[in-house]
Amino acid sequence: MLTCDDPRVAELARDALTAAPEDAAKRAELLRRFVHRHIRTKDLSVGFASAAEVARTREGDCTEHGVLLAALLRADGIPSRVVSGLIYADQFAGSDDIFGYHMWTQAYLEIDGEPRWVDLDATLPDSLPMTATHIALAVTGLPDENRINALVELAPLMGRLAIKVENVE
Repeated sequence: MLTCDDPRVAELARDALTAAPEDAAKRAELLRRFVHRHIRTKDLSVGFASAAEVARTREGDCTEHGVLLAALLRADGIPSRVVSGLIYADQFAGSDDIFGYHMWTQAYLEIDGEPRWVDLDATLPDSLPMTATHIALAVTGLPDENRINALVELAPLMGRLAIKVENVE
C-alpha cells in the first residue's frame, strides 16, 4: 500500500528534499507541501490507490494524499501512519457546516525534545495547526495485507454519527 521502496516514490522523496534541513520535522513539512503540489487532479475519482500509483498518476483525494505522504516520510526514514476520521468543512457538496470523512497522515517526530505523533494534512495548502476540525476515528500503518481493513473499521460508523457544531470561531 505505502510502497515506500518503489523507485518512483524514492525518486519523489529525493526531489522533494533536494536541499533538506537536518531537522526531521522541517523535512516532514517539506514533504507535506510537496504532496499537496504533486497531486494535481484532486477529486474523488480514484479508489484508494497505492503510493506508487499516486506518484505516477498525480491524482486522488484525501486518501491518496495521506498514503503518498506516509510513503515519502518512510522513504526519508521518518515513521508514519495514516488516520481515518472526520474533518469540518464550512461548505461541501451543497451543505454548510458539516463533518465529512477524511484521511490524513501522522509522522513520529521529536518536537521540543519529546517524540510524538504529529498530524500532517497534505490536502491543505498551508501548514495549519490541527484542531477540532480533524477528529481521528482509526489509525493504521497500512500494511498491504490489511489494505481494506483500514476502511472496513469505519463502516459501522458511517451514517450513524451525529455531530452538532455548537460554535465556529
